[in-house]
Amino acid sequence: MDTVITVFALACTTVAGMRTCYLGLLAENLNGWLTVGEMFAHSVVLFGGTIVAAGAASWSYGIAVDRFHEVDTSLIPQLPLQVLERVYDTYLTKQPYLSLQDFKKECLSTVTCFEAYDFGKMAALLLFVEPIEASRCEEWFVECGTILRIFRTAKGKELADIIKYLWKKKTLVRSLQLDCTLNAMRRLDDEEKQALCLALYEAYPWDPWIEAYLPRPPGVEAVTSETRPKPLPDIPIERWYPTDSFAQCRLCKFRPAETVLLWFFLEVSRSMLRRAKCCTFCGYRTLKLRLISSPEPAENPDRELRNFGILNNNCL
Repeated sequence: MDTVITVFALACTTVAGMRTCYLGLLAENLNGWLTVGEMFAHSVVLFGGTIVAAGAASWSYGIAVDRFHEVDTSLIPQLPLQVLERVYDTYLTKQPYLSLQDFKKECLSTVTCFEAYDFGKMAALLLFVEPIEASRCEEWFVECGTILRIFRTAKGKELADIIKYLWKKKTLVRSLQLDCTLNAMRRLDDEEKQALCLALYEAYPWDPWIEAYLPRPPGVEAVTSETRPKPLPDIPIERWYPTDSFAQCRLCKFRPAETVLLWFFLEVSRSMLRRAKCCTFCGYRTLKLRLISSPEPAENPDRELRNFGILNNNCL
């Protein structure tokens, strides 16, 4: 594929350069030759840059898929290459891996309360995360995607519990968490709204945003130095995400609930089509039967090298 891209780019460059030279020869003054030089320089920069970018992108994606041992190169045509290239240029030219915080930031960069349709494709960024952080990134990705999906249609007590979950777990970035809270306040009735405000005031009595944007419930006293917060209840993510050991996405690690229809499609895909089923969570064709075992984290190579050097010095 890289060879085809390179040959195509070189052919386009040659044709564009010859056409520019031909048009320049038709000119009778120096301005024409100056135009030839400018156009030639522009074509070299344009098409040469395309070749370099394509080569670097193909290399980086290939290395990422090779390191991500659960998937194979068939995933590459499905990837959002523009997103990966932007993230690669922004972060991976300065550091070898994408950190957990940077991963969260990029995944939520286009997400709003009701616009989370592009969140699933951000699972491709898992190819760039640090191996020892991969499991944490996968858990957060599935947790965050589950909450965003349920939030759009939740009502009543379930909606209030989602807001409590977001405040306690800090799943979303602060700005998106606050937007979801205000959105939920507009969708709850007066009694449910008052109960949620009371829970947030008691759990976070010193939060200035709560004081500024949420109505103070009756009976809530002013905050003093002796005020003790009342923690929000623990709500497990399994309430909205019932996992199963039947199948698992090889990319985002989403585990759908077992159904006869899912079993049938997975069996057909594996035995006849020789390809994985499309994951309904991230949208990539990486859903396969059975769970996968998480690899043991590799030890720090620098530490091994230092130990090796110490042993050699002792031997000498």
